[in-house]
Amino acid sequence: TQSTWGVLTLVPPMHVFVVAVAVILATAATASGAFSECLELDKLPEKFEPTGLGWHHGLQRLFAVSSYAMLASFDPEGALDKTWPLPVAGLEALTIINPDISTELYLGQSFPAAILEFSLAEGALTGREWLLPGFPATPTDGLSGLTFAMMNNSYAPGLFFVCSSVDGNIYVYAVDLFNVTIHARSVFNISTPWDSGCTGMHYEPVFNLVYAISDVNDEMLVYSVEGGLVARLPLPHAHQQGITMRMSSGGKEEVFITDNKGLTGSHIWRYEYPIPKSCFS
Repeated sequence: TQSTWGVLTLVPPMHVFVVAVAVILATAATASGAFSECLELDKLPEKFEPTGLGWHHGLQRLFAVSSYAMLASFDPEGALDKTWPLPVAGLEALTIINPDISTELYLGQSFPAAILEFSLAEGALTGREWLLPGFPATPTDGLSGLTFAMMNNSYAPGLFFVCSSVDGNIYVYAVDLFNVTIHARSVFNISTPWDSGCTGMHYEPVFNLVYAISDVNDEMLVYSVEGGLVARLPLPHAHQQGITMRMSSGGKEEVFITDNKGLTGSHIWRYEYPIPKSCFS
């Protein structure tokens, strides 16, 4: 079923919940009125190919990782703030466990699929990393999306949701962040409608939802943390890879998405959320 931002593709029995979420988000975006509906960030670092994004609420900074061994931060208005060189290439994703207080970022390595820890205090990788057993990856395609969903159950503090550009599916792992000698443990998988090209992920704690985007299908999938499909939405532009959302007291009011077009032609876009139809022109 074709969907637009005006009409969601709904998956029973969650239709009432999804409509309520859509109304709340649309109201928050309209009420904010502070930003252009769709805006390109002014300046990326030279030769920077953004592949993963994360918004740190406590620091009021947008973080972006490049697959060509660089990390960058941007201020709330989108101006470049700082860059860090990285000793590892092929980093395709970024997540923040607690966007209010975390002093670490977690970076997703495409192949071999792994999660690497970066210290903001030290400005460097900590050397702590966790391999992801059973994750579909090749030397040219692999881990492309990573997010952390907080849990209050037996999986507390939470689970990593990781997606593959090889088969388009989502793989959920439990990671012992205090023990690097133990590999991540597979918990469950989510089969998406995509055959390949899942390239970005984000977890939204306000509504406890997980978002996945695809550069092949140019769309967004919204899931419950249990793996139920909630909505299927189109995305503007092409080559979308990283995604993160900026939270406000009334819900989300903005979404940041990268379009990955190489070292010199890539962008980071900031949209009101839900993304207005005018941004698709």
